[in-house]
Amino acid sequence: MPHLDARLLTQQEVSSTNSATTLLFALLCLTSFDIAEAPAQQYPHVKQSLQRAVSSYGQEFIFSPPTHPDSIAVCLFLAEFRPTLLATSQFVAHKAVSPEVYVHLACRIAERLNILPRRHASFFDELMNPQNLDFEWCFAGSVQELKILCLDCGLDGFLSKTLPAMRDIIGHMQPHIDAYRHVLQSRECSPTVIFHIQWNMSFYVLLEGLINAKQCWGTPESLFLVVEEVERKCQEQIQVSKSLLVNATGQERWEDLSAARSLLEMKFHWVFAGICGLGLLYTAVLRTRLIEGKNDGDPDINSRESLQIVDQVAGSVNSPPDAPGQYLSAFLRRFGQAYPQQLVRVLETFLECAELKIDGIAFNAPLQHVVYPIVFVCKNLVENNFVQVRVFGHLARNFEKQLELFSKCARCIAKMAASPWNSTKSAFATGCVYAASSKIIYGLHSTLERLRTELSQGTKCDEALNLFNISLDSIDVSSIGLSSDPGSEPMNISGM
Repeated sequence: MPHLDARLLTQQEVSSTNSATTLLFALLCLTSFDIAEAPAQQYPHVKQSLQRAVSSYGQEFIFSPPTHPDSIAVCLFLAEFRPTLLATSQFVAHKAVSPEVYVHLACRIAERLNILPRRHASFFDELMNPQNLDFEWCFAGSVQELKILCLDCGLDGFLSKTLPAMRDIIGHMQPHIDAYRHVLQSRECSPTVIFHIQWNMSFYVLLEGLINAKQCWGTPESLFLVVEEVERKCQEQIQVSKSLLVNATGQERWEDLSAARSLLEMKFHWVFAGICGLGLLYTAVLRTRLIEGKNDGDPDINSRESLQIVDQVAGSVNSPPDAPGQYLSAFLRRFGQAYPQQLVRVLETFLECAELKIDGIAFNAPLQHVVYPIVFVCKNLVENNFVQVRVFGHLARNFEKQLELFSKCARCIAKMAASPWNSTKSAFATGCVYAASSKIIYGLHSTLERLRTELSQGTKCDEALNLFNISLDSIDVSSIGLSSDPGSEPMNISGM
C-alpha cells in the first residue's frame, strides 16, 4: 500500500489518472477496515467514503479498464476475495459469485500487455538468474500469470477440457515450473516465494494427473498406476513443502509459516482426492460398458453413464469376485480406505490456518481456491453418507468427526464475514460470499444431523432417504466412494 500511495501521488503530480491503481488502493484500504476493528470503529466515516470510492472507481473500471498491470491485480483481488463488491443490487449479486467477468478481463488485459499467451524466453532467463536484482518483480509476474491461467481453466470445470486443451495449458505452465525448480536450487527463498512455487506445483500435479488419466482410462491397470503416481507425488510435495519452509530465509513468524504449511498440505490432499474421484468415475463407466457390451473405446462419457455410478458401485460391492468389471472393487479396496483420511485432512488443515491470528488479525481465505473447495468437500461428505446408507445401511464410521469438522469450518468461515460491528446475518444480507458459504455448510450439517436422527428412530434406510427427496441417481459422481468390504471403513472419493 505505501508503494501504491507513492505512485498515486506521482500520478497526481504529472496530472495523469489511472482508475485501476486508484481502485486497487481503495480496495486494499477498505479491506483493512473490514478486518481491523480499531480503525473501523474509530473512523466510520472513512469507511463510508472508501465504499463510495470503490463503487465509483469500480464502475469506471468495469466499463473502461486501463491496459495496466494494476488492472490485472484488481481483477484477481476481486475474483479471489470480493466478487460481489461491484454488484449494483442484490438481484445480481448472486451472479457475481462466479469470477468469470474478472477472469476474462484479466486475460484480455494480459494479452494487451503481451503477458499472454506466451512469455518470451528472456523472461525465464531473468527469473532463473540468481544475480537478478529484480527477482521479486519478475517472480510476482510469473505467479500472477499462472493465477490467471488457473482461474480461467477452472471456470467451466477441469473435466470438460479436451486433451489438446489441457496439454496446451500444461505446456504454458512448463517453463514456469522448470524455472521454479531452478530457483529453489540456486537461490535462498523466502517463505512467500516457497508458498507460491508449491501452490503452483499442486496445480501442475493436478493437470498432469488429469491428462494421464484421461488418455489411458480405457485400460484399468494403467489408470490404477496414474492414481497411485498422483498419490505419491502429493505425499512427496507435502514433505518438500514442510522441509523448504523449515529452512526458509526471512523474518516470517511462526504463524506465517504454519499457515503456509497447512494451506499447501490442504491443497495437495485435495488434488489427490480429486484424481481418486476421477478414477472412480472412469472405472464405474468402464464397468457399465462391459456389462452392457458397449465398450467401444469411446473416450467421451455421456450423462446417462455418469448417473449410473451409484448402481455400479452397489453392484460391484454385491457381486462375486469373478463377476465382470470387478476392477472397480479393486480400485475401491486400494484407494477407498485412504480417501476418508485425505478428506478429513483437507478440513483439518484448513482449520489449522483458519484459526490462526497474526497481530490479532484472523486469517481471511481466498474464495476460489480455499473457501469454495471446503464447501465442496462438505457437500461431498453429505452425499457420501446418503450413498453409505443406500449400499450398507449405515452412516460413515467417522460420521461424528465429520459433524464436528462441519461446524468448526462453518464458524471459521463465518468469522471471515462477521466482526463486532458487522454480524454474519448482516454480511449475508449484503451479499457477502463468506457468510453465504458458512450458511451452506451449516445447512449441510443440519441435513446430516436429521439423517442420523431418522435412522436412530428406526426409520428404514430407503424411507429415510426419501424424506430428503433425493434421488440417488442425481448424486454428483464426485461424492461417491465406498468400500467393497462392508466391514471396513466407508469412504468418499472426491472428483473435480
